[in-house]
Amino acid sequence: MNTVYRTLKINRYLFSNFKSKFGCVFVCVNFLLLFFLSLDARAQAESDFAFDVGDSSALRYILPTRIEKSLPKVGNESLLQDRYKQALKNNNERVLLVTSSSLGMNSLKKKDPVKAIQYFKKALSTAENLQNKKAILTSHIQIAIAFISAKKYDDALASIQQAEKILPTAKTGNAEGIVYAVSAYILKNKKEVTTASEYFLRASKSYTAKGEKVAAAGCLNALGEIQLKLNASKESLESFSAAWNLISSSKENKIKALVLRNEGLVYFKKGMFEKAVEFFNKSVAFDNQLIVKKLLKDAYMQLFTVNGFSNNFTKADYYHELYRSLKDSLLRVDLLTSKRKLTTFEAEEKIQIIEMLQRENQAQAEKMNQQQLELSQVITKSDFELQQKDQALEEKENELSAMSKEKAEKERDIARKELLITRQNSFRNLLIGVTIVAFLFIFLFYNRYKIKRDSNQNLQKANQELAETLEQLKSTQNQLVQSEKMASLGQLTAGIAHEIQNPLNFVNNFSETSIELFDELKNASNDEERTAIANDLKLIIGKINHHGKRAEQIVKNMLLHSRTGSTEKELVDINDLCDEISGLAFHGARVTMPTLQCKLEKNYSNQLPKVKINRQDIGRVLLNIMSNGFYALNMRKKQSENNYLPELKVSTNLLNNQIEVRIQDNGTGMPPEVRNKIFEPFFTTKPTGEGTGLGLSMSYDIITKEHQGQIKVESEVGAYTAFIIHLPINA
Repeated sequence: MNTVYRTLKINRYLFSNFKSKFGCVFVCVNFLLLFFLSLDARAQAESDFAFDVGDSSALRYILPTRIEKSLPKVGNESLLQDRYKQALKNNNERVLLVTSSSLGMNSLKKKDPVKAIQYFKKALSTAENLQNKKAILTSHIQIAIAFISAKKYDDALASIQQAEKILPTAKTGNAEGIVYAVSAYILKNKKEVTTASEYFLRASKSYTAKGEKVAAAGCLNALGEIQLKLNASKESLESFSAAWNLISSSKENKIKALVLRNEGLVYFKKGMFEKAVEFFNKSVAFDNQLIVKKLLKDAYMQLFTVNGFSNNFTKADYYHELYRSLKDSLLRVDLLTSKRKLTTFEAEEKIQIIEMLQRENQAQAEKMNQQQLELSQVITKSDFELQQKDQALEEKENELSAMSKEKAEKERDIARKELLITRQNSFRNLLIGVTIVAFLFIFLFYNRYKIKRDSNQNLQKANQELAETLEQLKSTQNQLVQSEKMASLGQLTAGIAHEIQNPLNFVNNFSETSIELFDELKNASNDEERTAIANDLKLIIGKINHHGKRAEQIVKNMLLHSRTGSTEKELVDINDLCDEISGLAFHGARVTMPTLQCKLEKNYSNQLPKVKINRQDIGRVLLNIMSNGFYALNMRKKQSENNYLPELKVSTNLLNNQIEVRIQDNGTGMPPEVRNKIFEPFFTTKPTGEGTGLGLSMSYDIITKEHQGQIKVESEVGAYTAFIIHLPINA
C-alpha cells in the first residue's frame, strides 16, 4: 500500500469515525496548518494567527520559518482528482467526503481560497447526506478558514457560527477551543473587539480544560494585545501574566518571546522604562527578534533622557552607552540587509506595535515638562526622521513594485497581441517599458541615497554636539572634585595645626623652665638643694619627652591622611579614629568659625573589635560629616536665641555583627526634600563658594561601595541631624 493511499485512508477514518480520542483535534489542527500556508504574507503579518488560535501541537509547526517543512501531506493532487471524479461517478459519498476535503486543503496550500471553498462546500453537503455531525462541524471550520484566507470576514463569521451551533451535539474533543479561537480572530478583523475579547477568553478556558496550555496562552496573549490597544494596561498585564504562567515551563520559545515582549510594551506605555527593558531583554533571550531590539533601543533612549533631567548622570551615561552600542549593532544589521526588501510581516509588526503604543505616547508627551520634551526631541530627532523617511521610502518601493508588476503585465499583453502584426513593434514597446521602469528605479535609488545622506549628516552633527557637551560636563566634574578635595585638605590642615599647638606650647614652656633650673643648679649652696633641683629637671624633661611624642603622633596622622590613591585596608580601632578626627574637625571649625562655642560629647563602646578598613577614606567620611555638623551648629547659633547651647555627639556601638557610628548635632536640621537628595552628586545646601555637593556623595560611595556598609540620615527641622554609619566587622 503506497503512502498516498495510506494518507487517504487515515483521513477517511478520521472523518467517519471521531470516536478516536484525538481524532477531532488532529483534523482541526491540519485545517489550521493549511490555513496558514494559504494566507499570503500580509495576512500572516496582520494576524499572527498562529499565536491566536493554534493549540500546543499546532504551534510547533506554524511558525513562519517552519511552515514549508511542517505542513501535513494530504495526498497526490492527480490521484485525488481521479478518486474524486470516480466517487462522483459512483456516488460513493464516503470517498467523496475525504477527497473533496483533501482537495480543498491542497487548494489552500496553493493559495487558491475560491477553489478551496468550492471543495469544502462539497464536503459539507456530503457530510450532511451522511448525517455525520463531526464531519459537518469540520467542514464548517474549513469553510470559515477559507473565507478568512479570501478576507471575506462576514462569510467566515457566518460559517463559524454554524459550527458553533452544532458544537453541543458533536463531541469532537478540543474542537470547541478551535471554534472559539477562529471566531475571535474573525471578530478582531471586523473591529468588534469587545466580542472578540470574550471569544478569546472562552477559547482559552476551553484549551485549559483540555490541557492545551500553549494554545490557551496564545488566546490570552491575543486578548492582552486587544486590551493594550484599548489602553487597559492593568487588564492586559493580567492577561499576559496568565499566559506566561501557562507556558513558563514549556519549550515553545517563540510564544514565550512574544508574551514577554507584550508585557514589556505595557510597562513602556506606562513610562516604567526600566521594567520594560527587563522584559525586552527576556524576550530577546528566547527569540532574537530585530523589532524587539529596536524597542529596547527606544527604552534606553527614554531612560537616558529621564535620568539626565533627574541629574542622575551615572545612570544617564550608563543607558546612553547601552543605547549607542545597541544602535551601532542595529545599524550594522541594517547595512548588511539594506538590499533586502522589508517583508510585509515585519512591516505589519511595526504597525501593530505602533498602534498599541500610539495613544499612550500622546498622553505621555502631555505630561512631560517643556524642557524635557525639547531635549528629548533634540536627541532623538535624527533617529525618528531617519525611521520615518525609511518607512516612507519602503512604502514608495512597495508602490513602485506593484506599479512595475502591473505595467509589466500590460506590456506583456500588448506584446503578445502585437506579435501577430510585427515583431519589431513588440520589441520596441517592450524596450520602452523596460527603459521607463529602469528610469524609475534609478530615480528612486538616488532619492533614497540623498535622504539617507542628509539624515546621516544631521545625526553626525547631533552626535558631535552631544560629545562636546559630555566633555564639558566631565571637565566641570573634575574641577568640582578637586575643589572638594582642597576643601577637605584645608579643614584637616587647620585642625592639625591647632591640635599640634598644644604639645608644642608645653615643650616650649618646659624648655624655658629647664634653662632656669640649670642656672639655679649651678648656684645651689648644698647637696639637698641640688638634689631637689635635679628631681624637678628630670620631671620636666619627662614632660618634654611626653609632649614631643604626642606631637610626633599628630604629625604621623597628618601624613597618613595626606596620602592619596591608597586602597589598602588595615585593622583600625574605630574609637581611636573617631576621637582623633573629632579633635581635628573641632579645631578646624574653630578656625573657620571663630565665634562658635559648642560642646563635643563622646560616648564610645568598649566592646568594639578592630575592623579592617581604609583608615584614610573612613577618616575623610567622619571629617566631612563632623565638619557639616559644626557648620549647622554655627548657622543655628546665628539664627537662635541666646539660651541655645550647640552640641555635637559622637558615639559608637556594636549591633548585629556591625559597628555603628552615630554623629548627631542639634543644629538647623533638614526638611524631607533636602534629606532625600543629600547623597546625590553636586547637591548642596550651602551658599555658592562654600560647598561643592561632592563631600557626602563621595562619603556614600566610600561606605557602601568600598566597604559594603550602610549610611543613612535622620533629621528634623530646627531640632537635630544624625548620620548613622554601619560597617561590617568582616568586611
